Amino acid sequence: MKNLILTAIVALLTGTVNAQTTAMATTNVVSSATFSKGAECTWDKTNFDFGTIPQGKPVSVTFSFTNTGDAPLIIASVNPSCGCTTEDYTKEVVAPGKKGYVKLTFNAAAIGVFTKTTMVSTNASSSPLTLTFKGTVAAAEVATP
Repeated sequence: MKNLILTAIVALLTGTVNAQTTAMATTNVVSSATFSKGAECTWDKTNFDFGTIPQGKPVSVTFSFTNTGDAPLIIASVNPSCGCTTEDYTKEVVAPGKKGYVKLTFNAAAIGVFTKTTMVSTNASSSPLTLTFKGTVAAAEVATP
């Protein structure tokens, strides 16, 4: 009977120690994950207004960002909403604390009011993000002889 009770106590203590060890390991994993932000993208601006621009003269805007996280940031894709806009962007990995950009060029071919969007996908937690620009294309003045 004493052996049975002693065996039960040893088994109970072994289970308690294993449970505490598992709990401590889990806490350490959660704690280290809490301190890591990963890549974070903080934009200088996400909207831009060109105002009135002349027809047929392309215009560009550059949207800048800083990686405010603690892991490298990668731009996976930049997708303008239509073919009237072309893109250029930082293709290298952006280290924590460093800057990158997305440059959008609008062809200004059609007269009238416009609003254009571009979806930017990164490995940051705020991804994807939409950049927007707008304005009005005015008819080009015709020179009189």
